[in-house]
This record gives sequence, structure tokens and C-alpha cells, in this order.
Amino acid sequence: MSYATIDEVKTMFRDFADNSEAAVTDVEITLFLDNSTSIIDAKVGTLYVLPLTEGTNPESFKILKQLQMFKVACIIDDILNDYSEADKKPMWCKKAEALLNALVPPIDPKTCRQCPPTMKLPDAPYLGVPEQRGKMTISNTTGTIFKKGGDNW
Repeated sequence: MSYATIDEVKTMFRDFADNSEAAVTDVEITLFLDNSTSIIDAKVGTLYVLPLTEGTNPESFKILKQLQMFKVACIIDDILNDYSEADKKPMWCKKAEALLNALVPPIDPKTCRQCPPTMKLPDAPYLGVPEQRGKMTISNTTGTIFKKGGDNW
């Protein structure tokens, strides 16, 4: 289930050709929506209970719809336009990445910890417990943990 619709994505472009000669067809937009839904759900599902629906989680659904619209618009814009200067390119890719990182921050490779999100989905069940993760440590063991015995190994 996509968060955004084809028509909502098309509204992000001024002159979107809606004919048989269009550079991006509705079938392709549907594919982009499906793929971006999978990416969003995979990342957001690590900290929130999914599925999020418009009926049960309307505020969170709006945020994820905006995120998906940014992601798909980024793909479509790369197909439709060839920018010679980086300054002229719309900021959809950066907006999508910033919003996704605000909802689900990346794991720091140096500490192997994930910071708490700077933005939480307002009406979605949150799974993350950053307070406990910050206090959890692994102790060093000096002895043998597993011993070969009759019923265990």
C-alpha cells in the first residue's frame, strides 16, 4: 500500500505530460511508489509498529506521504531533467533523506549506536527505547561459557 497516489506525485511538477509520449508513465510511477514504500517501511519499521494507515494514524500517514512524494519526485525529476549545474536541481532528494533520517537516524559506525530520532511520528506506536540502549553494556567473560555435557554443547 502506497502512502501517496500518482496524482499527488504529478502535482509536484508544473508541466507533467499525461499522454502516450510521456517520459514517465503511470505504470512507472506506480513502480516507483511501490519501491519507495518498501524502502520507507523497511527503515521506519525498525522503530515503529507497521502498518500505518490513514484511518488509524492520520498524522503519521501525512508525514510518510510527504516523504514518499519527495522520494518519487526525486526519481522522476532525474528522468525528466538534465541539470548542467547542481545549484538548479530541486532539493527533493535531500528533503527525503533529511526527513527519513529525522524519523529513523542512521546507526553511528564508530559507536554502533543509533541516536534517538529528532522527529517522532505523532500517532504511531514507537518501538525504540533509547534510554535503555544508552545504558546497555556487554561484559567481558573470562571463563568458558559453553561446556560439553550430556544434554548440551
